[in-house]
Parts: sequence; C-alpha cells; structure tokens
Amino acid sequence: MKRKVTAAITSLALLFGGAASVMAEGAAVSSPAEVGNTASDTQLSRDEITAKVKSRIEIPEDYTEFTMDYSTGSDGSVVYRLSWEPVENINHSDISVSADAEGRILSYYRYTRYDDSSEAMVSDSRDSVIAQMTETIQTMLPECFTEGDTYTLDASTFNMDGSGTAAYIRYKDGIKVWGNEINIRFVKNDGKYILTELDSSHDYDAQFGENTDGENIAERYRELAAGKLQYNLIYDYDDENGSTRTPVLRYVITDAPFMDPVTGEEIIEDTEAPYLINSPGGSGGSSAEAAADSTMREELTPEELEEIITLNSLMTADEITADLRAIPELAISDDMTVESSRIYKTDDKYYMFLSFENDSEGDDYSYRGVTVNAQNGKLVDFYGNGDYYAYSSENEMTEEELAEVSGEEFLTKYADGFEDYSITNKSGYKSEITRVHEYYNKNINGIPYTGATAQITYNADTGEVYSMSIVETIPDGEFPDPDDAISYETAFDTLTSVYPLTPVFVKSDGVYKKAYVLPSRSSYVDAIENMVVNSWDNTPIGVSETIYTYDDISGHWAENMINQFGQFGIGFEGGSFRPDEYITAGDFIKLTEAVVSGRGYAVPITESLGFGENGNDYDETALITREKAVTAIIKCVGYSEVAELEGIFVTGFADEDQISPECLGSCAIAKGMGIISGSGGNFNPKQNVTRAEAISMLYNYKINN
Repeated sequence: MKRKVTAAITSLALLFGGAASVMAEGAAVSSPAEVGNTASDTQLSRDEITAKVKSRIEIPEDYTEFTMDYSTGSDGSVVYRLSWEPVENINHSDISVSADAEGRILSYYRYTRYDDSSEAMVSDSRDSVIAQMTETIQTMLPECFTEGDTYTLDASTFNMDGSGTAAYIRYKDGIKVWGNEINIRFVKNDGKYILTELDSSHDYDAQFGENTDGENIAERYRELAAGKLQYNLIYDYDDENGSTRTPVLRYVITDAPFMDPVTGEEIIEDTEAPYLINSPGGSGGSSAEAAADSTMREELTPEELEEIITLNSLMTADEITADLRAIPELAISDDMTVESSRIYKTDDKYYMFLSFENDSEGDDYSYRGVTVNAQNGKLVDFYGNGDYYAYSSENEMTEEELAEVSGEEFLTKYADGFEDYSITNKSGYKSEITRVHEYYNKNINGIPYTGATAQITYNADTGEVYSMSIVETIPDGEFPDPDDAISYETAFDTLTSVYPLTPVFVKSDGVYKKAYVLPSRSSYVDAIENMVVNSWDNTPIGVSETIYTYDDISGHWAENMINQFGQFGIGFEGGSFRPDEYITAGDFIKLTEAVVSGRGYAVPITESLGFGENGNDYDETALITREKAVTAIIKCVGYSEVAELEGIFVTGFADEDQISPECLGSCAIAKGMGIISGSGGNFNPKQNVTRAEAISMLYNYKINN
C-alpha cells in the first residue's frame, strides 16, 4: 500500500533533506513556499501548525524547549517535525511529532525515563486501559474517526507492568481499507497511562469507487490464488542432538492477490518505489567468502589439507584457475591473479575457494570470488564486482523482454549439480546495461523444493555473470509422498475456514476499489495433515492471544486475582475455574511457569516441587501441600540457597512446628515477601492447596516483588 507519508521516509527526509529551521517556540521562520518549495492551498503557517498540534497532545509544563523543522517530498508535500524537551533535559526526554502541511499528526513519539518503582502487576483492566488509549488517539486524529469512515480496534497487547500496544484498522462503510492503520504503544508511568508511540498511515486524500460485489467469490478466488505444492524444510533445534531438518509438503499461497468481485480478475495494488535487488553475497564481502566461511564447512588442518591435495580425485588450484579463465561469462582476465585459495569439506564433498584481484584502483579495480566443487571444477558460488546502477520502475523489463533472455544455459553448463531445477522468479531492469536476476528451485517428485536453490544475476547485453550460487540442503528424513497429499480444493477450503476471505478497499490507480483477499497474504496448509500451519515450524495456527474468563468465580474472595491473571493469558481453559478444588501438580506447574517466565527460573518448577533433577517422572494429577507449593515458588524464583540455611528462620505462625524442616526457610521468606499471610494465625502447612490459594500465592508474589 503506498502511503502518502511514512514515518521512515519522513525521518530520512529530515536527516538528509534540504532546508531546515530550528527555533524557540514563537520565533519566525520562512515558510516552505518562500524557499522555493511547492505548498498546497490549504497549507497552514508555522504558528498555525504548532497551535493545532499542541491542541491535540499533552505537553508537560516543563517541556518548554521547542524546535521545528521541515522537509519537502518530490511531489511537493511538506512534512514538519515538532519537538518539545524539558528545560533541564537530564534524562534526554522529548516529545516528537511529525505533521503534514495541514497540521494533521502523522506520527508521535515520547521518550521518558520511566519510574523504576512501577507496579509489578497493574490492577487496571485491559478493556479500560485500551478504551483510554482509544480516546487519546481520537483526540489526536479526529479526522480519522468520522461516521461511516472510522477506525476499529484490530488487536492489542497488555502486559503485567502496564505497557502494551494497540492496532486500529480503517473501515469505510463496514469494509476494511487496506493499508490504512494506526499503531500505538503505551505504558503506565507515575500512576497514569501515557502514549509513547503512534504511527498513522491514514490516506487523507482517499477516493473510493463503487461498492460492488459479485458471485462465486470463493471459487473464483481459489483459481486466482493458484496455491502451489512445495517441499519446505523445518528445522528442529535440540541442545543435545543439534538440529534436524525435516521435509514437509505444503500448499503455499504467497502475496495473495486482491480479486475484483465483479470480474474475478486481480486488482493490482498501488505500491511504493521498487526495492533494490540484492545480488547473492550483497554488500560487505562476497557470497563466495560467506559460503566458504559457513559454519557447516569445517576448515581442514594442514595435515588433512596436504593429504587431500595429493588425492587424484581433486583438481589442483592451477587446473581450476585455468578452467575458470576459460569461461567468458566470468570475465576473469589475465591481469587478475589468485590472491588466496582454500579447501573445505562438507558432507563428504570437497570445495575450493579462490579469490582473484588485479592491481588497479578505483573504477578499474576488479575482484572475483569463486567456490567450486574440487572434484569436478563445477561452480558452487561466484561473485564479481560488476556494473551496478539504481533501479526504478521506469526501466523495469516487461515479461516479453524477460522471455528473450535466460541464464539457465550457463547454470546447466557450469553449475554443480544443476539438474531438475525450474525457474520460480525472474526480474530485470534496463538502463546503461540490462541486468537480470533469476531464482530457481530443485524439483523433487516434480515439486519445487525450497531447500535446494540456484540464483544468477547477469548482464543480458554481454552475457557477463555478476553473481551465482547453488545450494542444496540434504534433509534428515524422507520427502512426503505427493500421492498422499490432499487436493488444492480441499486445502483451500481448510485455509479459508481459518482465514475467511475478507472484503477490502485496496488502492489501485489512485482509487480505492472493493476487492477480496486472504487476511494472511502468505499462507501454508500441510498437504498431508490437512491443517493450516505456521511457516517456520509447521505447527497448527493457534489463537495469538488468550484471555481467560470464568462463570464460577463471581463473589469469590479470589475473584479479582483470578480475573487479573486471566486478562494476561494466565489461567485455565474451559470457562470454569473451580476455585475451591485442590490444584494438581500439572496445573500448579502451568500457572507458576506462566507467572515466573518473564524473570526466568532459578530452579525448574518441576525440580523445585521435588520431582527429581529433570522433573520428567511425576504424576500430573498429584495434589500439593501448602508448604510444598510455597517452597517450590521460593526455589523457582531464586532463593533456594538462602532458604536452606538452618537455625535462622521464624515464621510467626502458631502452627510453625508443623512445617517440615526443609520447608521452614521458604515459608519464612514467603511470609516476608507477602506471598502468604496465613489464616487465623495458622499456616496449615500439610493441607492441600486449592486452585484459588495457588493463584493468591502467585498473585501476591507478582505484585509485591
């Protein structure tokens, strides 16, 4: 979605743009129009902009140091940056706002050194805090909240310390306006909630087309999206055994299209300027060096190196150099000498890396970094400092022009193991030279495998290759049989049951048109298990944030504590809490881990409960006494050594003599920390702990420590 002004562009423009002014509030400054920049008819004066912005935000009384500067975009639009700081800014606190020429806030940032004595767990409800933040942004951005064209809360987070985030999506006549969002951060400081960041991508000049609809939306969209079968690798990391690489078969939809509901055709979204194509290797060194220095390639000892070089199966550096010079596309001229060569071994294959340089400087300097299979001399990785130039949409090659050129012949002839590869992406730009980049995947069982790739970037006018690489990762398991895969139609139905097609307004040719799109534009469906999964670990898509509410705690003494934890996702599923039932070891472990996770465990909770060093063998249904529960919490949070000291602890409970000696220290520390207080002067250490009592212990630990 092309944004009229983004915070990132604004920041760069302000850093590297043209004229800028810094002044005390109230001082005069030339307007952008007076210094030769284009201004809109509705552009306000500097004082009017300042007054308008100040009326919409809260500025502390001591924030009297004011600065203002501006920048002008290529389209003549002006963006102002206003900053306020305290007179004595010891903590480098400031408030920064970017605004357009009509004084409308585009972004807001407030930095302050927050109070170190902030609460460990706030007692405010998530709903009330989010409502307060919503009122704040409605004041700051009133033009974004109008009848029939407004913003609705899409997602929010709320942490125990009172910090959080909220995201708002624009809706026009009940339909989402794609790319128009407001994102905020907030925090509780000195007893009140303050906004710390805001970024708005609201398109104030939006023009909307007719709100039309069509028939057979899902069926037509399924055909347009054209999900493809793909083998992906899932990495499973294990501290003891390292990582395993498991291949999975999935239907993949990337960059899900926007579909015109009437015609069923794709609507092309207006986009920002094209990104630069990064050649393999990128900046900061060659890809050949990176490949050679990969942690997967262990450098050989001098003894091993001497032995390998003598092997008849390996080519010498001189032989490889001669073969490389004979490849015209690499342009390794006679004045380029071998500066270094190294041999590496991976998966029983031997590779040689060579670097070539000439003695020239400046524009005449040439470098080539090459990695080859040392047994056959085939290319694995290549990087050369060829010609570069700026890309722009004005010189992007058409599909017809791209079809006339190809680097496949070069890869087939010179790349190591380039068999059964098919092209998956191709792009190119024409300027002083014609530069083309191609991306390939290897096919397994006729299906692209993303763990085996080949890339090449070349000059289509001369044939010179600037970079290439070929990499194949060998999995630790078998590739799933495609004969066991579900159909694409079934996969699409499964996908849309999790991500229903959404009507949106998308900007195309300057006008917002109604379209349908998948909410998650990159989606994955396991083709064997028939489930929507995450891209990184292939686990089923779950609820991103859980809030627990219960129907059996109204009026209970622990109601508030249970609800407080529930709004932070700490609790139990099922709708009922059963507060007066005894808690099981499994449920106690779950609660304690959730509460202590942010700090980290000094002793694993299973071990602190006495279930052995690894805590693997225990009965999840076992009940826990009050003294054992308290001792587990104290050990888990890091007071184990202190609690084990003998002869120094007194709890003050009337039934202290009933506390087991190994639990006495923990119970005394817990009482001092406010975790427990007893009942009627007693602690009842041997009594099993209830679910409500467990919540109470953990709640008291959190708010007091």
